[in-house]
Amino acid sequence: TLSTPITSNNFVPGTKLFGTELFFMKGGVGLEFPTLALEKLDYLATITFNRPEVMNASNAQSITDLAAAVNDIEADAAIKVVIIWGGPKVFAAGGDIKSMTEASPLDAEASIARCHAVHDKIAASSKPYVAAIAGR
Repeated sequence: TLSTPITSNNFVPGTKLFGTELFFMKGGVGLEFPTLALEKLDYLATITFNRPEVMNASNAQSITDLAAAVNDIEADAAIKVVIIWGGPKVFAAGGDIKSMTEASPLDAEASIARCHAVHDKIAASSKPYVAAIAGR
């Protein structure tokens, strides 16, 4: 049973995806990270990537932030479903090439290992992670 009913009062219109209007929470518990936001309302968590200037491309900081958000979600028994969202224009462009060229080989290898670890944790989770992908 939800403690907060899902109504138009606590969700805001997002964007259309395959003709369906997406809605995103407002009024939940939020955590801000340098490159993303985590919002939780009842059983639902939403991770929103927030690097629009580089089309949400992943760098070492965004991987660290995603790992922290996933750790928080996995430790929260109330959360049953997770939506990962990049905004109305792009989900994520992939790796941040500029940051890759500036990293030493050892730093790049460590960043890739952290990226694989967080993706493995998501894949092994008993909670479904849903990618809300928009773009053209």
